[in-house]
Amino acid sequence: MATLRSVLNLSPLKISAGYLIFGVVWIPTTDILLAVSFGSQQMPTLLGLTKGWTFIGLSTLLIFALSYLHQQQMASTQTKLQTANQQLQVLHRVFRHNIRNDLNVVLGYSEILSERVSERQSQSYLKTIRRTTEQVIGISEKLKVVENIDPTLSNEKTVNLVDLVDTELQNLSDAHPDVTISTELPGEAWIQGDESLRYAIRELLENAVVHNDHSKGECDLLIQIDRVNGEHLLKISDNGPGIPQEELQPLQLQQETPLIHASSVGLWLVTWLTRLHAGAVEFNTDDGTTVTLQFQAELDVPFIDTNSRIGEQVRRR
Repeated sequence: MATLRSVLNLSPLKISAGYLIFGVVWIPTTDILLAVSFGSQQMPTLLGLTKGWTFIGLSTLLIFALSYLHQQQMASTQTKLQTANQQLQVLHRVFRHNIRNDLNVVLGYSEILSERVSERQSQSYLKTIRRTTEQVIGISEKLKVVENIDPTLSNEKTVNLVDLVDTELQNLSDAHPDVTISTELPGEAWIQGDESLRYAIRELLENAVVHNDHSKGECDLLIQIDRVNGEHLLKISDNGPGIPQEELQPLQLQQETPLIHASSVGLWLVTWLTRLHAGAVEFNTDDGTTVTLQFQAELDVPFIDTNSRIGEQVRRR
């Protein structure tokens, strides 16, 4: 593989020259070997060699042209990618630093004004300002998570999926004590990856609570981890209204357009993190929302189910 990569990295001139030399030597050599092998007295003729060498010469020119065009196209693509990467870095800096600091100023002054303004309509306006500002600051925090993710996760790292879920469920219970949480978890479920996966789990849990309109009663969550055909499946189910199709469509298309785009980056964060852990994500909105994260199980670590907490239910008020 390394040898093939080194060959592909050669210049078009070197590739073509190597092919030409090989072809010029190959044609008479194979003709002589075939004549000797079959006991023929007819050796290669000048006409036959000329025809073969002419073919080699023309194909050399074709190889050079194609290699040169491919190299130019790759160079152009690389330049565009570098430019796009620089643009993203600038946008990240401007959004995460400049805009975030400005929004914190807006948030601070709106809180000061809310203490001095008594008129109900004005209070409503200030509440909207605070809520919108907090949402944009939240997006900034999620972009910070994306920026800090290592895109080359080491295969040597493993993490216990159950520990990550337990920690995030505890944080959720502390922040939202009125949520009913049911779990079906094994003792351990090891996968390849690192603890950055906790941000995807946190995003899904917070979405399930924040976007629950309580139309079906109190907010109920069911968290399950199963092992199926060498994979660990993490399922997070809620009794909310379901994720709108317009939020899922960009994820299914793997791109955003001016007409098709998500309202935030949360679900993209979940998708990116899952893929970085060699996993897949599936959304089901038939009855509430069930999000399934699929990960390859760590083969050297057994699936410990002796301490399974099937049916455990936590309800805090």
